Amino acid sequence: MKNSAVIFFDEGLKESDIIIAEKKTYELIEEALKRSSFDGEIFYSIPEDFSIIIEGKNLIPRSKSNYDGWISLFEKTSSDNIIKIFADSPFIDSEIISEMLSIHTEYLAEFTYSENLPSGLSCEIFSAELIKILPKTDEKILPISDVVKKNINNFDVELYYKAPDLRDKRISFRSKNKRDKEIMERIISKDKIPAYSEIREIIENNPEILYIAPSYYEIELTGKRNFSGITSVFPALKEKREDMQLPLLEKIISSADEFSHEYAVSFAGSGDPLNHSEFLKACDIVLKSPFLSMLIIETDAVFSDEAFFDYLSSKNDKRIKIIAEINGFDADTYARIHSSSNFDLAYKNIIRLKEILGKESVYVQIQKIKETETFLDKYYDFWEKEDFQIILMKQNTYLGLLENRKYYDLSPIERTPCWHLQRDLFILADGRVPFCRQEIDPKSADSVSENSLREIWNKRKKYFIDNYKKNYPSSPDCFICDEWYSFFN
Repeated sequence: MKNSAVIFFDEGLKESDIIIAEKKTYELIEEALKRSSFDGEIFYSIPEDFSIIIEGKNLIPRSKSNYDGWISLFEKTSSDNIIKIFADSPFIDSEIISEMLSIHTEYLAEFTYSENLPSGLSCEIFSAELIKILPKTDEKILPISDVVKKNINNFDVELYYKAPDLRDKRISFRSKNKRDKEIMERIISKDKIPAYSEIREIIENNPEILYIAPSYYEIELTGKRNFSGITSVFPALKEKREDMQLPLLEKIISSADEFSHEYAVSFAGSGDPLNHSEFLKACDIVLKSPFLSMLIIETDAVFSDEAFFDYLSSKNDKRIKIIAEINGFDADTYARIHSSSNFDLAYKNIIRLKEILGKESVYVQIQKIKETETFLDKYYDFWEKEDFQIILMKQNTYLGLLENRKYYDLSPIERTPCWHLQRDLFILADGRVPFCRQEIDPKSADSVSENSLREIWNKRKKYFIDNYKKNYPSSPDCFICDEWYSFFN
């Protein structure tokens, strides 16, 4: 049985993406293959517009159709099985390659893959028979592995599991992502890439490895809102905040860009961002950032107007996402939660937003509380019929500031380090940056007006490490918090 390995270069990979610790990632992959039980030829699958110079390798250009590309790969390699490894996977483990190949060949699998290993730590193995029997599909640009997973009962598939489980760290071991690459460079010790079995212990003993830069900024653009229902924190605040001044927002975005890492911004907080007197200008400030991955606008959608609709149409920016908080599916259920009679207007505006942005960019959100539990099934039926994506959100009581309306506890049994302290910053309309978003009405806090985001972020490193080691502060009371397992980005 002839086995080959294909080192697969994604479209758009840059030279800098495949260098880590001054070594070429694809050469590190070759070394791992040679240490494994694999003893076949190694090929390189490259896109048609490939510009990186690689000398002395078996290069196989591929078409944009993944289906045709795989047919060509099997023809040119004359292989019975092909091991696919992404070219930016410097941490690929020789033991994992050997074990996956052994399982694949022993059980005569058509496709072997892993779900518990983060991307970049495992391979995928395809048989020549698989390519022959793939279903006819118009989705020629889909990766073949995705086609198989969508039709998994039609194939002989082996699922590979390897302990320990690293999924809770939410790291991709692919060097094309700048954040993940920096984490990997911190894990490398004395130019030695550790075995997979060692990585978790290295992180547990050195949690600062994960503390890179904020990836999610929740910005309270304004403290003003249209109305308040039982899910709103607004009535519980001791102090109400006004609009964030645009020069302050400009400073925040400029300061965020200085990290040179991709990030998302969410306009949220205690107010509705559409109530900001210069809301569209605020959007422009954020959308100008070259590091912005996503602008999330969390709104009740009631006061969306023609100016906003025209703005979205003219921008045609896929980074803009709308989360419409609408805890109801008709006037009655809506009024029970929102204490408002604006269901028809909100519904009409949400439909319009979807028409402009497309279904992939607009979500409806409902809180999972006692009062919505009675009509949750009907809610899903209604909004799914309207072809909306639905976010089912757990209630956040803000450490007891709101009445607890949850009808059962969703918290995992074992507590893990807080995701928000690792990646989030919450910025109030007046520029203060509380300990975290749970401290929505802080007595004191650092201010963006006086400090750069980097200074504030570096100061918070101690909070993150303490939390990782389960040393929780009493103010705010992290021990009673149940938001540590949720994440936004």
